[in-house]
Amino acid sequence: MRSHLLTWILVAATLFAIHPLSLNAQETLLTPEALAAKNSDNPSYLIGFQMGSQLSGSGFVEKDVKIEALMKGIVDALAKKKPALSQAEIQAAGEQLDALFAAKQAEAQAKVQSMAKTNLEKSKAFLAENAKKDGVQTLKSGLQYSV
Repeated sequence: MRSHLLTWILVAATLFAIHPLSLNAQETLLTPEALAAKNSDNPSYLIGFQMGSQLSGSGFVEKDVKIEALMKGIVDALAKKKPALSQAEIQAAGEQLDALFAAKQAEAQAKVQSMAKTNLEKSKAFLAENAKKDGVQTLKSGLQYSV
């Protein structure tokens, strides 16, 4: 169910963040504790960056996410607190998220369709112009070749 999309994105981003990405040879020799001590903000930043990248890849932009509420949700979950929302509020928020996600998908689909239409028009114009050139043969299928 898409109402749990954000939850799955957060879980996936967290699991992805745990996996070492592109450490150089010297860093791979460091223990996780030594790496964390080296710069303790980097792992947390990476988790946040990956979460943001996942959301961005789904069409979300900065104005779609209330950072304070997002942080409160993360902090509450990490502290194993009960959700600050009632079940009804969770359901309503899930429905809002579904609607926003559907709108983002529709927007992306419309953009792709517009690009496809533009590319088709350009392709037809190219083929029409190319067919006028000396030595260009056009088959019934539309395939053009030059000898």
